[in-house]
Amino acid sequence: MRNTNHVLLSSFFLIISFSLFAQKEDRPSYRNYFDRGAKAVGIQIGVAGGYPINSVTILDISNDSKDYGLLALPSYGWFVERNFLVGASAIIGFSNYSSFNDSYDYSTSPPSVTRYQYKGRSIDLGLAPFLRYYVPLGKRNVVSLFGQGSLPVFYSKSRNETTPNQINNWYSNQQGIKVIASLGLGVSVNGRLGSLEINGNNTGLYIGVQKYLTIKKK
Repeated sequence: MRNTNHVLLSSFFLIISFSLFAQKEDRPSYRNYFDRGAKAVGIQIGVAGGYPINSVTILDISNDSKDYGLLALPSYGWFVERNFLVGASAIIGFSNYSSFNDSYDYSTSPPSVTRYQYKGRSIDLGLAPFLRYYVPLGKRNVVSLFGQGSLPVFYSKSRNETTPNQINNWYSNQQGIKVIASLGLGVSVNGRLGSLEINGNNTGLYIGVQKYLTIKKK
């Protein structure tokens, strides 16, 4: 969550850059990316969230903390009707958090110091079938809005603990199968090489790329 603002700014910049590139293409007035029978192959990266999917993509290394993780959702789908995509995403994620905090006891002279280490680990693995409907903006189909509903089913395991002086005095350990309903909105910038997209729902914020395998008309 610490890097969410940077991620949002980077995502906005990438979408604007891709949009400017796509608009320079010499192509017909409309590209049939979303026509019936076309396929879509892609991957999304979860950049913000934390619940109910515990994993998130993060990299924050400093003297007092070491946080890193990755949440990837490779996907495949097909258009059963124009603009209507049916597919599924795999859920593959892990996160590791570690930070230190010094506690001072001023009842002694000089004050005593106890260094606490807070550690957390999580793993998420599963499958998310989804339905997505695109609404192209404009006649050239460079930018499209979409709404998506999905039903993620995944195994989740997390462990959190506090360790003073290498002696474990508190921890929580949770694991199980989770099934949730997910609804969200997103925007897709489409070009000849593929598309760049960003979307958010009740499980987090995601950025990704898609490659459309369109049907060649005779």
